Amino acid sequence: MKTINFIQDEATPHNNILIKNINAINEIKLEYALSKSNQYEWDIDLTNEIINANIYGLKVNLRLIKNYIKKSKKESFLMVGWSNPTTRIIFLLSVFFKLNLFMWFDLPDDNKKRSWLSRQVRSLFHFLLKKSNIQLFCAGKTTIDYFSSKGFSKSRLHNLPIQVEVVKEKILHFESNELKVFAGSRLTFDKGFDLLISALGALPKNAKVKLRLAGTGPEKEQLEAQVKALGLTTSVEFIGWLSPANYQQELAKSDIFIHPARVDAYGATVLALASGTPVIGSNGAGAVIDCLIDGENGYVYRPEDVEKLSELIMRFHDNQFLITEFSKKALLIANQYDGEYWAKQVIKAMK
Repeated sequence: MKTINFIQDEATPHNNILIKNINAINEIKLEYALSKSNQYEWDIDLTNEIINANIYGLKVNLRLIKNYIKKSKKESFLMVGWSNPTTRIIFLLSVFFKLNLFMWFDLPDDNKKRSWLSRQVRSLFHFLLKKSNIQLFCAGKTTIDYFSSKGFSKSRLHNLPIQVEVVKEKILHFESNELKVFAGSRLTFDKGFDLLISALGALPKNAKVKLRLAGTGPEKEQLEAQVKALGLTTSVEFIGWLSPANYQQELAKSDIFIHPARVDAYGATVLALASGTPVIGSNGAGAVIDCLIDGENGYVYRPEDVEKLSELIMRFHDNQFLITEFSKKALLIANQYDGEYWAKQVIKAMK
């Protein structure tokens, strides 16, 4: 089997799960632009957690470029995006000299504000990508649909969703009929937490529902004001940013997870289901489309349908046996497609 060279800006918890499973069955080498994240304060050394990694930096790295040119026929190269000078050069070399390359993309954000020059460069790179022979791993079915809609051949598109660890069993604790709800991500408009709070405000007065909301972001003050205005200060608790381990702990002790996004490329639904926690998720989230089977491991609704969200919350509140049933089904499905399964899919595609 060919050695896989994995190239990314920085290590992430989710990608380390994939790397760990690939490393168990195939040699892998790691190349990161950064030795430590500038955005997140992880409580462990993700960069060298699985194996020791090389750091190629944010400037042009001739060592990595030469290594790619020299070994692209003998070894496999999997590159996540093209956000720095070295990865852009590797991409262009692959396009113009038809060197072997695999790339992994999240759902591109076409609505993001960009300068005129940035838009032109991005359009050029997407045009070159379409004309190249590069094989694309896509973070979920929504990303596959995006590239397919842009005219990319489906034979070049391989599903590779965000990776998570799957637990074997969830321990359920029902306390005084209170429904323990967890939600969390970046507190932005697109994530839809204002819609979730509105849904909680519309619940019957006798409903016993407690939401723990994790995350930080520009919408925090508005969300806190909304909670106060709706008289929900005893029902909603803001718990701030969580490390991956603490996030998993919250999922483990929650009855349900709610993913209320207006738009989310993927999202934490996949984490919840892998923890055995049923999900109420909007179809604006990629992970909901990918992983949620309506009526089996959770419920799907339209993001702006606050009334429906309230109804689904009460369905779990009034029928707690559903939590047990959905939890078992969530783990059954998640264990069929664990990290080992996806690692084998990657290796198979890269032969």
